[in-house]
Amino acid sequence: MRKIFLIYFFLIAFVAKINAQETSLKLTNLNSGRVLKIKEDKRVVVKTKDKERFVGKIKFIDSLHIEVENKVIHLDSVSFIKKRSVMGIVLRSISMYVGSNLLAAGIISMPTGFGAIVAVVVLPPSIPLLIYAINSNKRRSEKWNYKIVID
Repeated sequence: MRKIFLIYFFLIAFVAKINAQETSLKLTNLNSGRVLKIKEDKRVVVKTKDKERFVGKIKFIDSLHIEVENKVIHLDSVSFIKKRSVMGIVLRSISMYVGSNLLAAGIISMPTGFGAIVAVVVLPPSIPLLIYAINSNKRRSEKWNYKIVID
């Protein structure tokens, strides 16, 4: 009887989760019309127009306000929103480390005998790695429209 009750309870919880409405932040690119969604309780970095920076899980208060680090932020005061997943942090850190080391190795080895060969091999991959690490995943308010929607 206990097993049947547990199975029934988990089945009800599963169905309730599937049918639950989820709130998300809909980001629409003003130039291309590309749409991205950030769901509630995802890690983000939010920078306001007052130069304040908040890092943490995003929560939605109402259709115009979000909460990050227990601070309520109006969507109009957001300068940019950046996803901040743990895997993304690791990849950006590795990309920045490898890219900067390759760039330094290419520049330092140029004056040596085999420096031109090393520079030709090392410098081209370093530039995309650094560009990825610097510009990854930022959604600036000048290029994106922010709106809270219920799915």
